[in-house]
Amino acid sequence: MLVKEELLEKVVEVQRRSDRVMSIVLAPEREVVRVICGYGPQTGRSREEKDGFYDEMASEWDLGSRSGLVLGLGDFNGHVGKWMNGFDGVHGGYGFGERNVEGRMLFCDEKDLCVANTWFKKKRKVTFSAEGNQSEIDFVLVDKNSRKFLRDVKVIPGELQHSLVVADIDKKRS
Repeated sequence: MLVKEELLEKVVEVQRRSDRVMSIVLAPEREVVRVICGYGPQTGRSREEKDGFYDEMASEWDLGSRSGLVLGLGDFNGHVGKWMNGFDGVHGGYGFGERNVEGRMLFCDEKDLCVANTWFKKKRKVTFSAEGNQSEIDFVLVDKNSRKFLRDVKVIPGELQHSLVVADIDKKRS
């Protein structure tokens, strides 16, 4: 997890829950922001391991949901797909590819969240590219009531397999 140098003094807590889930709490001005970073098990890993990951993410979400803005970021190793099909309010209709089991396992319905990437129409949606395969597996999750604070979610390509996913947030906006 990277934190902009000017925000370092605003960090009030760093919590490593496991090898796959960690969080950081920032207190800029009078706001509290919890950022949860996750690295989901890859395709082919056991259902038990995947369930454990999503349980950890959901538990970490519960810790912050009472006290301000919470963002879930990371490589979830799941595909939410191009279309919303039955995921109204969760999926904004601007995804990439086909939904798979891991994409359906995201805990968005359970926690009333949305996949923020899918709410912004972009030419570049691919967040992972290797050996000619392209997919969107890195996401920004936010509760549905806080989606109004998102100005943009964009993908910045680089030299690595994963592209950087950036969320622009304006908490003063309503």
